[in-house]
Amino acid sequence: METESRIEEALEYILNDTHHALKLFDEILKEEQNNINALNGKGSALMKLHNNTDALKVFESSLALEENSSAYLNIGIISKSNGDYKNALKCFDKALEFNPGLSSIVSILKNEIYEMLNLESEDLESIYDYSHEANSFIKKALKLKNQGKLWDSLDYLENAIDEDPSCRNTVNDLIGKVEEGILKEFLYNKTDLKDKNTSPNVKRLTKLKNLTYRSITVENNPHKSLSLINRIFEINPNDLDALNFQGITYFSLRQYNKFIESFDKCLSRDINFVPALFNKGLVLRRSGYLNESLKCFEKVLDDSDNYKKVQEFRKDVLNKLKQY
Repeated sequence: METESRIEEALEYILNDTHHALKLFDEILKEEQNNINALNGKGSALMKLHNNTDALKVFESSLALEENSSAYLNIGIISKSNGDYKNALKCFDKALEFNPGLSSIVSILKNEIYEMLNLESEDLESIYDYSHEANSFIKKALKLKNQGKLWDSLDYLENAIDEDPSCRNTVNDLIGKVEEGILKEFLYNKTDLKDKNTSPNVKRLTKLKNLTYRSITVENNPHKSLSLINRIFEINPNDLDALNFQGITYFSLRQYNKFIESFDKCLSRDINFVPALFNKGLVLRRSGYLNESLKCFEKVLDDSDNYKKVQEFRKDVLNKLKQY
C-alpha cells in the first residue's frame, strides 16, 4: 500500500480508534521519519488522546522540516488550550498565511480568544507586538464597537493597519465582526416576501426570497445566498428584491467592486426603491464616499417606516463631513 493511502487509512481511525491510528502513524514514521503528513497525523492523534505535550513536539518536528499550515494551526490550538494566547494568535496567522482556505476556522478560533480577553485593557499589549499607536487604535475601536458606534470603530481599525501593517490579519478579523453588525442594519422589502398571490411563479419566487432572506440574516451563508439569488434571476432577472439581496451578499463577501453595481442595477429599474437606496448609502459610507452616501440617505428621508433609522445615519455622515 502506498504511503499516502496508509496515511489516509490512519486518519480514518483517529475518531473511533485513536490508539490504532497512532500505531499506524508510528509504523509509517519508522520507514519515513520525515514524512510531514504522517507527523501531523500523529500529532492530531496525540491531541485526540489529550497528550498535548507530545503532540506539540511532533508538530514542532513537522515545522522543522517544512513550514506548513496544519502544524501551525494545531500548535495554535494547543497554545490556546494552555492559555498562551500570544503564541496561539501568531500561529493562527501563520497557518492562514500558508493556507488562506483556513480563514473560517482561524477566524472562529481567534474570536474565541478575543471573547476570553478584555482587549480594551493592557491584555492587547501582552499578546501582540504591534506598535503602541496601533494597539491604541484597536482598543479605541473595540470600545466604540461595544458602544454601537460601528462606523467610528471601523475608522480606528483601518487607522491601526495604516499605523502598523503587521496587524492586518488581526484587524481584518475584527473588521469582519464589526461588519456583521452593519449587515443587521440593511433594509429588506419584507412586504413583497409575504405576497399572497397564488400563481406558481410568484409562490416559487416568494419561497426563494424567504430562503435568501434567512440565509443572509440568520445563517450568514453568503455563498448559499448567491445560489438562491441566481435561481430567482432564472425566473425574473430584474427582480428588485433579488438585486438588493445580491448587493448585501457582495458586501458580506467584501466584494466591494460588485455591491454598488447590484444596488445601481436595482435602482435603474426603480429609482425610488427604498431598500436599495438606503443600503447603497450604507455601503458608500463604509467605503468613505460620504457625499454620495448623504445623497442616498436624503432621498429616503421621507420614508415614514424607517425615518428614525435614516435620520440617524444621515446625521452620522454629516458629522463626519464636518471633520474634513
